[in-house]
Amino acid sequence: MDKRAPELVDEEDASETQVEIKYSAAEETRGSNILFMTVVPNVTDLLDMLAFLDRGNIGNAVLAGMSKDLDLEGDRYEWLLTIFYITYIVFEFSLLFWKIFPPHIVGAIVVLGW
Repeated sequence: MDKRAPELVDEEDASETQVEIKYSAAEETRGSNILFMTVVPNVTDLLDMLAFLDRGNIGNAVLAGMSKDLDLEGDRYEWLLTIFYITYIVFEFSLLFWKIFPPHIVGAIVVLGW
């Protein structure tokens, strides 16, 4: 066993010691497919859970007195829910843009649109 301490590299030398790793097209495709198949379902599940919590919390907020605080009388609460759910439906389709366009373009559009 070699018990020597690792050599420290000066900051000036560190920029010259970068290693470039090259992958073949097949390896890159396989890696991106693995990433896509593991990350995307988890993110989608997380977003669905948060959407479910939002829908449940609106009902709880009404029971806790939101209608009085916001002066929601008559069918104004139903209109509020309708507007809320329409935005969920509209923006749910925006998840498909990740498959159609590159992520850096979709991310930029989402940030600018916000």
